[in-house]
Formats: sequence, structure tokens, C-alpha cells
Amino acid sequence: MSLDRAPQFQIPDTPFGKVVMIHEDANLRIWRMQGRDQRLVVSFSGWGPDLSVPQGAGFVGTCSMGGENTVLFVADTARSYFTKPGMVETIAQHIEAERSRIPEAELVTFGDSMGGYGALLMADTVGATRAVGFAPTIDFTPQAMGVRRFSRAKGDFRKVPPPQPLSKLRYEGVELFVVFGINRTDAPHITELDVSPSRHIAIIPTAPHIIPTWLKKKGRLEEFANAAIKGDLPAWQNAIHSLRGAFRPSLRFWVYCLISELRHGYKIRVNRALDIITGARVT
Repeated sequence: MSLDRAPQFQIPDTPFGKVVMIHEDANLRIWRMQGRDQRLVVSFSGWGPDLSVPQGAGFVGTCSMGGENTVLFVADTARSYFTKPGMVETIAQHIEAERSRIPEAELVTFGDSMGGYGALLMADTVGATRAVGFAPTIDFTPQAMGVRRFSRAKGDFRKVPPPQPLSKLRYEGVELFVVFGINRTDAPHITELDVSPSRHIAIIPTAPHIIPTWLKKKGRLEEFANAAIKGDLPAWQNAIHSLRGAFRPSLRFWVYCLISELRHGYKIRVNRALDIITGARVT
């Protein structure tokens, strides 16, 4: 659907700008908010708490950074992990249309859970400057996703090829900022992405799967997200360290890892995960 003929479904105006829908079809919605073009940020919605309600534009204030950035908000309303035919190409088309208008601006993709998957997938697809993923889904086996979550998605996975595992992507020239918690949803994915100088992967042991909501309740979401969006590694590292506190692996932690291994077939690679959790540095 062309940009000028898309349905104008409106989200209430925000202090940061007007959010206008620019694309809608049976499986995909895209909104746009004009900013000062410091960056182009593309925000991907997760599953959402109510599966009967289509997702809206997520992280409006966070991604706009007070109107500094122009933002595209992307919602896979089919909750297909961006596997519907033509979906990735449509998203890429809208991103490239914005990039052609502001070619000098950095491109940052952003999301959590399924949206984190979309952020990392599209960062590789379109060659973003950086990608920010809160607890992104990386492995799509029933063991990793959890039987209940997998069951919701497997109908679509039968009709089309399953989503591409993020661990197979190269991310050439893309800087990654990824964070996980230690919980049943995140644990299978923690060590699926290789660490490198341009891949900053951190673990906050006490964080739940829905990390942005948890950070917002603590009043830390903007600080944390802004550091990642800007690519400010020292600020990101400081935020991670302050949220971890003085975590040390307890007997309960080790028992959790063992139970996960035995009950769910997870391959957590505990020693490497502990290096990331308890190391003096944040990778």
C-alpha cells in the first residue's frame, strides 16, 4: 500500500510529535512520527499482553528521545515473527524511503522479545548502524520458545518456513546492544549470539522477560535505551552494572540452571553465561 493512500488510523498526539499510520494490511501495521532527523529509529512491537488486540506503536517516547529522532513503528499483527510473505520486503521499503530522505542520519532498530527479533533481523537485512534488542527470541525450537509460546506460533510456521535463527546472521557493520534476564523465557537464548567487539551482550540476572516494563517501573528505561540508541557504550556499561548490583551466583541460581537443563533440554552453557553476568566488564 502506498504511503499517501494508507488508512490514517491515528494514535493520540504525543508531546514528542504526531504518530500517523502509513501502512496497514492484514498482517502488518507501520506508523511514522516526524522528529528532528538526528536519527531514524525503527521500533518493533512484541507480542503484546492481550493476543486478541493488535499491537500499537511501541516505545513512542523512548525511541523519539524527546523529538530528536524520526521514528517508524512496526507491528507484526499476525505475530508471525515477520515470516508472512512480503512482510520483510515491505518493512525494508518503508525504511529505505526514509533513508533516502535523510541519508546522513544513523539508522537504529529497536525492540523487545518478538520485536527484538525483528530489530536484529531487519538490522542485518537493511544494514542498520546499530540494533537494540531486549530479550530477543533467537532460537525457534519448542524447547527454546517454550511449548505454550511455540504452540501459538506453530500454525504460521507450518504454512511458511520458520523464522531464520538470529545466530546465523552476520551483522556486518552493525553494532548490537542486547540484554537478557535469567528467567525461563530468556535462558535458552542467552548464549546463542557470539560476543565480539561490536556485539555488546549483557545479562541482568534479576530481570524478567519483559525487560522494558521492568526498567520503566524502576525509572531507568530512558537512561538505558538512550545509551543503546546513541551507541554510548560507557553509559550502557554503567547502566548494566548499576542494575546488576552485587550479584553473585547462588545455590538457587545453579539449581535453576540444572533444572532448566534437565526439564527443558536447554543448553545454557553456564560457564560462559556466568562470565557475562559476573565479569568485571560488560561485553
